[in-house]
Amino acid sequence: MRRITRLLLGLALLASGGACDGSGEAAADAGGDSGGATEYTDWVPGATTTKKPAWHNACRLRVDDHRERASAGGSDDRIAVASGAGDGVTLSLAGRDGGAAFFEAEVALASVRPLQSFQQASGTASWSGEAPFTGQVVAGTLCFEAPLAAGQAVAGEFSVVVRSADGLYHSVGGDFVLPGAAVRAVTPALDVGSEALEVDFR
Repeated sequence: MRRITRLLLGLALLASGGACDGSGEAAADAGGDSGGATEYTDWVPGATTTKKPAWHNACRLRVDDHRERASAGGSDDRIAVASGAGDGVTLSLAGRDGGAAFFEAEVALASVRPLQSFQQASGTASWSGEAPFTGQVVAGTLCFEAPLAAGQAVAGEFSVVVRSADGLYHSVGGDFVLPGAAVRAVTPALDVGSEALEVDFR
């Protein structure tokens, strides 16, 4: 009888231990073409220090009004990355659903790691559909899993923080995979882009 009681007690302890891990960490949102969970970094207006973004590390900025949209499964989104000021880049991006754009952004970013990660974004962006907004990009990131190399496929992720005319802040981010054919050249000028990508805006 004692052995049965001890066995039942042990099973109860195992069950309770599995249900509560006590980690206290904020849950990450699942999703994204690149696999794994999305880890967000909260962005605060007027912050004087910003962690340098890297692939899956401080590259997904978020404010309270964060917009998400799962991929519709079509390869009709657009991304273009070209050489910008200094060693920075310009990013042109459009999220589409059935050919109609629901998100568009034209952004300039400064280089953090050459050909791999970028931040200090400025430009314009707009979100259509429910609760639409248009405004100025005040922060943003673009990161690749590895440095861009001509003809080499690579996964990427981005985020932008937008201040609309009413003074409110909004954020949008996502991930994607560039096929090798989309990375046409990296020197002397960066020429990257495709009109037929699938971007997961989560």
